[in-house]
Amino acid sequence: MVQSPRIRDVISTIRRRVKVSQTLQGIWLDGSVDPHFHGRNSIAEGDGRLEIILPLAAVEHESIVLIGNTNPPLLTATEASQYISEAYRHLPGGVFPRLYAAPLLTDRTTPTMIYEMRQCRRVAFIKGFLSGVSNDGGHNVSNVRALQATLIACHDNAIDAPPLPVHWHMERKFDAHGSVIEMREREWYAIENDLALVLEIDPEGSHTVKHVSDARTIDRLRCYREKGFTVYAEIASHYLVRCHEDLYEGQGGGTAFNAHDLCWPIYKSRASQLALTRAALTGAAEGWAFFGSDCACHKNDPTRESDSKITQRGVVCGGTAILPAVSKSIVIDLFVRNGEALSLDAFLSGNARRAMGLPPADTNALYVREERTIPESLNRKGVHIRPFMAGETYHWVRKE
Repeated sequence: MVQSPRIRDVISTIRRRVKVSQTLQGIWLDGSVDPHFHGRNSIAEGDGRLEIILPLAAVEHESIVLIGNTNPPLLTATEASQYISEAYRHLPGGVFPRLYAAPLLTDRTTPTMIYEMRQCRRVAFIKGFLSGVSNDGGHNVSNVRALQATLIACHDNAIDAPPLPVHWHMERKFDAHGSVIEMREREWYAIENDLALVLEIDPEGSHTVKHVSDARTIDRLRCYREKGFTVYAEIASHYLVRCHEDLYEGQGGGTAFNAHDLCWPIYKSRASQLALTRAALTGAAEGWAFFGSDCACHKNDPTRESDSKITQRGVVCGGTAILPAVSKSIVIDLFVRNGEALSLDAFLSGNARRAMGLPPADTNALYVREERTIPESLNRKGVHIRPFMAGETYHWVRKE
């Protein structure tokens, strides 16, 4: 029997209410969205990372957005479309998620390139890295003001096509005087300066701050929304379970550096971690916060001189290989524990879909409380990936 979206919504809500009220052992969830997934390698490289992690994400999410900081990067609608076509070949039989791409916004992105992206059904949004703070391969934004025409092209009426949201990695490495900004202040500096400038020159656009890590960012986004700006907070699961001091927590109460937990933006204080949990819970219900995994795989091969989580020289790069099932379990655990299970669909699916103009969910799945251990390593064709929280447990799994 064919069901209308409204009927599916009602049935989905009834199922969740029954499960939550009776046992708290299981909950039905709408098909989720991961708007922040790093496959890392290009299809041409075929180095195994995308092949390892994408099938795992495809089981958990109905829609996935692959970020364009690959090698080579995705800078145009054509490159994004080609990448997605090839990515589908790595999915297991019987699994059919909607895959989208997010090309990179750079100093060289033009309005014409934006119009092409707006007409490409496989482009969900465009992502901007501010220069010097992450794994963007030099494809970033150094001067926000110079991109005013490009940002306005994301939503103007020059073409008959949906608007293109802009997502930002909001950190700055250098201040206006060229001095290095202290690591834990980089997000806040960018929010105070770059995001303020973005909204000054493009007040009608839709702008999302990805992987928010700082309590002050949450407060500022609330203020902007109260003033009528269309801004959103994307919250990644690892910021809900880690703070800065956890990076240096050794076994047995000692002190050590947990290299595989390192990510950009770096974790902030315990107070910021708590603020993010509150923001996830309240922002889900209010419509301005949504999930994004920021799953970012690196090879685990310390014999390599580059392109490894820890290189031969001991250099550690940012990015956590958080498994899709784990990132979702963390979120479910948080909402159920705080009595907000009925807001899970908004956080994991609905809010992101509305913010990006994606179609409504047309699937759902049952998640049950069941303890699983996170593997120590994932391997394929000689490529090794060490997952975030390896050896620890997670508590909610999808029931097949």
